[in-house]
Amino acid sequence: ILYARGLGFSIAGYFSAADELHPLAHEYSNAHEMFIFNADNTPLGIEFTYGVLAHEFQHMIHWAQDRNETSWINEGFAEVAAFLNGYDPGGFDWLYISDPDLQLNDWPNDQNATSPHYGAGFLYLTYFLDRFGEDATKAVVKDAANGFDGVDNSLEAMNATDPFSGNPIKADDLFMDWAVTNYVLDETVKDGRYTYNNYPDAQQASATESIDTCPTQDSDPSRAVHQYGVDYIKISCPGDYTLTFTGSTVTGLLPAAAYSGDYAFWSNKGDESNMTLTRQFDFSNISAPIKITYRTWYDLEEDYDYVYLEASEDGEHWQILITPTGTGEDPSGNSYGWGYNGVSESWIEESVDLSKYAGKTIQLRFEYVTDAAVNGEGLLLDDISIEAVNETTDFETDEGGWQPNGFVRVQNVLPQTFRLAWILKKGGMSVEMIPVSADQVAQIPFSLKPGEEATLVVSGTTRYTRERGAYEIQIR
Repeated sequence: ILYARGLGFSIAGYFSAADELHPLAHEYSNAHEMFIFNADNTPLGIEFTYGVLAHEFQHMIHWAQDRNETSWINEGFAEVAAFLNGYDPGGFDWLYISDPDLQLNDWPNDQNATSPHYGAGFLYLTYFLDRFGEDATKAVVKDAANGFDGVDNSLEAMNATDPFSGNPIKADDLFMDWAVTNYVLDETVKDGRYTYNNYPDAQQASATESIDTCPTQDSDPSRAVHQYGVDYIKISCPGDYTLTFTGSTVTGLLPAAAYSGDYAFWSNKGDESNMTLTRQFDFSNISAPIKITYRTWYDLEEDYDYVYLEASEDGEHWQILITPTGTGEDPSGNSYGWGYNGVSESWIEESVDLSKYAGKTIQLRFEYVTDAAVNGEGLLLDDISIEAVNETTDFETDEGGWQPNGFVRVQNVLPQTFRLAWILKKGGMSVEMIPVSADQVAQIPFSLKPGEEATLVVSGTTRYTRERGAYEIQIR
């Protein structure tokens, strides 16, 4: 442990994966498995300091087990580690519960916005541990798949089955049970699954919207919920009614569409990852000038994640090419040379001279290298052209000869799905998971007397996007 001053007013302590590497691989590596603690913010002998140590120790363990795990899982487990060692969650869980329409399976680039995400991850994984036990929880940490995919794998490996339906429990099923738990917090409901047995201080969520006049007017067309966020809509209208839920069937993958047509290549996104897009070009009978032009859009973690355009004559030794847009600055030690970094804001056109490769056969490669913890939306490529060899592709019909390894040819559209739950308070309390049709429609007949209430729980369940899912409800 390095205990030092002057590390910054907002830093308590941290584990840096770069320190696990040789300094030849990362220039700022300390070449030791270590923690760095800020003596200005972490006095020795107080509970907070040791809670931070437990948190960071989990990161070290997780790095050794699954180094590119998504941040929401990694940070959630770090908070669980502190809690299991007797340290207080620090109010992060309350911040989440007070505004639960927050995407559980995401981690923001803005470090000032991360506090409720710590709370969400902590609560979800505490619930998982409480319900399925230590071995299943360890399996999530070890699983090579990330995020909900790792949860799915662990549930399948343990043959987790719902005792009421007899169906296998998937990550989305568990998510909805957890969403209901945060609102109900009552061990007497159903089989006792809607509580935190190991965290009695858990805070209870309140309704995010209340409806006390029925029938309703035309629904708000701008209503939307985050993927794996939660809306709790409380209804207290005496009488007999039918609630109709109508959800959008599609949502966006990214905040930018293809530059032309419907398709583009996307870098994908992930922590501690390396994604490439490569193609060979034969310039053996071509003389200068030669240039490649393309359109690109990007949203990359500033100062930490970079995309490079590279060329190789043998497929083993690569030279980074200088693009018109980009940076050679390397404040974190993560950059390998000139590359794209930060946010482009819009599509830009790039043109790079390849004349020095005239008379040769080469490979060109776009390479996206990320570090731990945070990543942006990634990079899009469209309309790549090398006129000297009459090569042009807009990716509308195929991959244009490019070989992806992590990159994906995409449309900016994904199927939108929703999960619904219905909570009735009529003396006692009951919970029902509501089936949603393939066209994302559900109808719920209900009857309420004065003093009774129902709550509709709504979550978007499209995994691989940060875009929200739009929906409408009507009560007639």
